[in-house]
Amino acid sequence: RRRQTLLHSSSTLAIFEDYAHHPTEITALLNTLRRHAGRLLVVFQPHRYTRTAQFKVELAAALSLAEQVFLLDVYAASELPVAGGHTRDLVAELAKLGHPGKISDFSGSARKLGAALQHELRDGDTLVFVGAGDIDVAAHAFVAAHRAAEGEKDWARFVAAVRARLAATVKLTENELLGPKTTMRVGGPARVYAEPTTEEELQTLLQIAREQGRRVLLLGRGSNLVVPDEGVDGLVISLAHPNWQTFAPQADGRVWVGAGLRLKNLCGLATKAGLQGFEFMEGIPASVGGALRMNAGAMNGWTFDVVDEVQVMTLAGEKRIFQKAELHVGYRHCTELETTVALGAYLRPLGQAEAQVIKQQIETYQKKRQESQPREPSAGCIFKNPPGTSAGKVIDACGLKGARVGDAEVSSVHANFIVNRGQATGAEVLALVRKIRAEVKARCGITLEPEVMLFGQNWKDVL
Repeated sequence: RRRQTLLHSSSTLAIFEDYAHHPTEITALLNTLRRHAGRLLVVFQPHRYTRTAQFKVELAAALSLAEQVFLLDVYAASELPVAGGHTRDLVAELAKLGHPGKISDFSGSARKLGAALQHELRDGDTLVFVGAGDIDVAAHAFVAAHRAAEGEKDWARFVAAVRARLAATVKLTENELLGPKTTMRVGGPARVYAEPTTEEELQTLLQIAREQGRRVLLLGRGSNLVVPDEGVDGLVISLAHPNWQTFAPQADGRVWVGAGLRLKNLCGLATKAGLQGFEFMEGIPASVGGALRMNAGAMNGWTFDVVDEVQVMTLAGEKRIFQKAELHVGYRHCTELETTVALGAYLRPLGQAEAQVIKQQIETYQKKRQESQPREPSAGCIFKNPPGTSAGKVIDACGLKGARVGDAEVSSVHANFIVNRGQATGAEVLALVRKIRAEVKARCGITLEPEVMLFGQNWKDVL
């Protein structure tokens, strides 16, 4: 560990960290890196005052192998200062070698090191952090800052490329807050957020994202998911524009529905048209695209009960059509839609009836839902049902109704709902999820698995 550790590698820069602190070690290290480097830049933290005093001449000779040297304070390692053993003494020895322009003394000003390095770095450089003290902390911090800075440049290039090819009226924003676009009302921003208005604009977004290696996520109504407070470092696409909200009965009896159409609106339009089979969808807070992706269901009905054909766009920007029989569909799942964007679907009604008859069935479902589900902001059921029972019953049996972390609370109406009591944060929701899982595991021996999506992250990384 800490021997020629490669911390970062790209087409323009390599960053190493090494424990070397004796002149022989440093000479061997820099001679080795010299064979592969363009310019070689070294950040060195002298180790112990006594060693620096004893070997300052040899240390200066070793460090002079680099084009640029950045010196930090001596790492004392419990020693008291000794004459001739300070960083300034090493600077003086390096100056004697006739290269004063390549020496930067950051003793007493280590906080300014990162900015100085960023200013000095050029394409093709190799940067190495050297020393036996705590210089590895500085190395890792610089790598994180460098990657963040490079990431911002990459996103700037992406936004510029997209803007050049989209109409000025297309919504394209940076750091758009996602919390208000979800049913839980928590979460941070999307690095880039876009609402294309046509298939061609969607295709453009997907193709440029693929070319530049940008991550793409789809956001529908924002139900059945939790957005972390730090947001999403990716391109979030929403088909929220009215162009995606089509409801068009066909001559063959089917209905074409756009991916952006809300299920509540779908049910209302189907009721007016006298089309049965969609009543169970009325209370599901989702758009058609999200319902297809998750095979959303309620009241013993499932989205794919009424699906005949689905049209999608791949992340490469290619349009594809799937017949229902070609799709692999399960509980809250459709395999083909995990890596594609749903454009819409042809639905097949189960029959026809008077609008009033359909409306009565919807009202029956509404009453049942109001009696069994909370009205506060939530993401729906948090956990999957374990075999042989329901998550809500298990959580209730553990006495967790009303349990809170900040403004995130286990609903007193349905224990498998976490509700936002006003100002909940993503961190509070995740903390409550962990608390519920721990309590249920300890008391019942059951490991609950989340049903809702953790937008942009994996549950296993936070549980």
